[in-house]
Amino acid sequence: MSDSLPIREVILRDFETLIAFGESVLFDGKQKFPNRVRSAELMLRARNLIHRACGEGSEHYRALLDLAKVQEPAAYVPRIQGVLLAAMNDFREGRFFEFRHVIEAEVLGSFIDQAESLLAAGHHLPAASLTGAVLERALRKLCEMRGIVQPPTSTIDSLNADLAKAGAYSTRVQERITVLAALRDNADQGKSEAFPRGDVEGMARWVRAFAADSLGWSGAPWPR
Repeated sequence: MSDSLPIREVILRDFETLIAFGESVLFDGKQKFPNRVRSAELMLRARNLIHRACGEGSEHYRALLDLAKVQEPAAYVPRIQGVLLAAMNDFREGRFFEFRHVIEAEVLGSFIDQAESLLAAGHHLPAASLTGAVLERALRKLCEMRGIVQPPTSTIDSLNADLAKAGAYSTRVQERITVLAALRDNADQGKSEAFPRGDVEGMARWVRAFAADSLGWSGAPWPR
């Protein structure tokens, strides 16, 4: 992740690229009617980008759904450009709740990277502690997203129980988190003999996927 652009910068670049494409479609329209194929491509790409960056509940996405009902490109292409420009500006200013959770997932992913580096260096005890902290943070954010109030002193087990009760995930996921919570506790207590390195490797993979999916990041699928 450190070798690539931050996800926020990638999405801003995607906005700029798509807006430039829209300008080219508009320029074609000055010579004749806008090309229907390119206009349809603009609509589909705009819907994909705004859904990803702003969320399907955003005013910008709903505006595109309304524009999709318009038949003539000459009528909807200029309005798509307006929606894209407004969405890019709001996105740049950090006005979207959904994307804040995507950023959270990216940050948690970077901590998993650190845990995997510790594993590679042969330090599976601190790797397990760090991965457990990432799991706890992901659970807290998931509680926040679902309106479940939790005190700062809540443990992974209590967060897990409340989220499962609220239907946030399956019983199998709940049981997996319980196992990982015990592994984290053993690591925090320095009981390296209680679990092998392979358990920590599996823990890191699972927590990465769980954090990505639960916080809305388009990464790995939800672990089962």
